[in-house]
Amino acid sequence: MSSATSSGHHSNQKLDERKSKVAFALNNNDQIISLEDGLDMEDQLPATQPVDDRVLKDVVAYVEVRSTNDNRSKAICRELVQLGAVVAKTFTDDVTHVVLKEGSKRTINKATKKGVHLKAKSMQPRDFEDDLASSAERFAKKKKKLEMDRLKSTETTPCNSPLLGAVLVEDTQPRGSPFPSSETHTPIRLAIPDTPPSMRAKMKELNKQDNNIGYTKKDLAEFNKKLAEHWKVFNKKNPPSFIILASGFKEKPDAYIEPENSCIVQIKAAEVIDSDKFKTGFTLRFPRVEKFRDDKAWYECMTVPEVQKMKDRAGGKLAGGKVELREEEEPTKKKRKVVTHVIRPTLGAQFQAADLSDVTQTSKIFEGKEFCVINGPSSLSKAAIEKKVAEYGGSVVQNPGSTTFCVLADKVVMRVTNLMKRDLYDIVKVDWFKRCLDAQTFIPWAPADMIHTSAKTQMALKKDYDKFGDTCSYMQDTTPDQLKYTFQHMDNSEISISTDEMAELEEKYFPDDSPYGLFRTCRFYLDNKLVIGDPSTQIKDSSLEFLALELRFIGGTVSDSLDKKVSHVMVDKRDLSRVQELKQERRKRSRKFHIVNEDWLRQCLEEGSLCSERQFEPS
Repeated sequence: MSSATSSGHHSNQKLDERKSKVAFALNNNDQIISLEDGLDMEDQLPATQPVDDRVLKDVVAYVEVRSTNDNRSKAICRELVQLGAVVAKTFTDDVTHVVLKEGSKRTINKATKKGVHLKAKSMQPRDFEDDLASSAERFAKKKKKLEMDRLKSTETTPCNSPLLGAVLVEDTQPRGSPFPSSETHTPIRLAIPDTPPSMRAKMKELNKQDNNIGYTKKDLAEFNKKLAEHWKVFNKKNPPSFIILASGFKEKPDAYIEPENSCIVQIKAAEVIDSDKFKTGFTLRFPRVEKFRDDKAWYECMTVPEVQKMKDRAGGKLAGGKVELREEEEPTKKKRKVVTHVIRPTLGAQFQAADLSDVTQTSKIFEGKEFCVINGPSSLSKAAIEKKVAEYGGSVVQNPGSTTFCVLADKVVMRVTNLMKRDLYDIVKVDWFKRCLDAQTFIPWAPADMIHTSAKTQMALKKDYDKFGDTCSYMQDTTPDQLKYTFQHMDNSEISISTDEMAELEEKYFPDDSPYGLFRTCRFYLDNKLVIGDPSTQIKDSSLEFLALELRFIGGTVSDSLDKKVSHVMVDKRDLSRVQELKQERRKRSRKFHIVNEDWLRQCLEEGSLCSERQFEPS
């Protein structure tokens, strides 16, 4: 059924305030005609035609409304479109009305020249909107009155009168607004002719048939009451001859009814399926009773051959709820569904397994070892690594298992992270694999080669490497990379240890072997400054500068100032000008210091112990 917007036919001029009464009737050609009192022929529409509620539907307007600080053109355009007008973006020949405020002189001259209606330019935009709103309100009142008159005319027209009344049908579905920001629900009414007598009789017959479909609780109660007196108890030892059960089927009925006392029911099912639980060899799938067929005698039911024929003809499928057994009919063939072949996503070339069919083995470095390659560097792709593994006697799998020797990876991606969480496999850097290829031999793993270490491998590495990854064997050469790895894993926190504690360690572990801690407990001040204790007055190219390096090498501490912890002052035999001043400073202190020259240092190194300082003090 098609629908159209219900309203009176209006032009862009003001609606007349005339009252009217509208009635709809059928002529001899079953067409809608309208009988109106007081309306012109221009306002008449057949009742089956759509009625338009757009006040300005014949208007093509050009809007040019400006203000000093505001542009009201869009607001005016919205109102015009809602009332049915067409708003032109440019002043074309189709324009019938011009809405103007503070517009250009050119637009006024063009409108005057063409004779186009010109809305007062001195009129404020708000006034124009109010005028449009007022027009819409007057139209709404007029439309409502017309609809009420039509409804009254329809209600007072009996269906059996010579002029059959029309029926008003209302559509309240949401209608889209011209603007996306709004949504309206506009009632749409249609005037359609009433049903002719022949059609009403047919519909009455169909309604009667529909009422006979299915059954009510009352029908079910009457049906049970009708059969209540005919139920008999089923005797398992002496069953009736007309009830035949399948062989080996243990379930038997508790009661039964003689066939001549039975009633026929109409069954709806999905299909007829094979079954060994019934003597017939088939049964119904999802059966349910549709109605009780009191119009048939008990012997007019379907026979087993008829059901079997229906099953064979339709493949067991029951189209709808009823299947008539007619020879000329063929089962309805369902349209075959076209299955679209979906292209399944595949792995990228960099993730796919390499073709190893043409690889020739040239070495046995990795013989008996199974590798799983995750990724590789740009210089050695995953496929290239897999071919090298096969070339050097190893095997390749795409997913690690219980027999996998290790997993090779260059970057820690999501898959590597998941394998690390499982903590089952040794994940080794590709650099180790490249070193094995360069050396043409199998190189045992080192902690620096591992991305992740399994528990078993970690226990084995602890036997040969310390906690920093440094080898415990003094027979194995180290490499710059190995040292770098060791230093990176060492604790960077500074451990403070005094010279006395260091001397105790040396005395404990190296009592006679190492001379490099001979001056560990000595603190030296070098007399190479013009002013004692002032580093800014240091004498350039003094022989004592080289002596300071030698003292530090043997464990001594060199101070730039003559502080209270200084135990020895080293002077140059060629410059003794500050000796007396040093002795005066020594007399002032409670903790004295020794004044010695380079000869004392040589004597101590020669004897391997600290010698007496008295004989080496300058006078």
